[in-house]
Amino acid sequence: VSAEAHLHAFVANGVSAAIRLGMLGQTDGQHVLHACEAAVIAAADAASRAEPASLGTASLALDLFALAHETQTTRLFRS
Repeated sequence: VSAEAHLHAFVANGVSAAIRLGMLGQTDGQHVLHACEAAVIAAADAASRAEPASLGTASLALDLFALAHETQTTRLFRS
């Protein structure tokens, strides 16, 4: 269940960015999110049945990218 929630949040974040950039309207964003739901559930199911040795990670690389992102002078979505 947590894998499904994480993947859903990942897709929703991308859809939200597309809406804010004006690439999608809110209704189209909901359609995209709905269309991706079956793939999200299938990916979460496959990950839950996988052997731990077959699951890789790039968390170190992602952490390094996040550090670089924080020091950029211009960011797309400033809060």
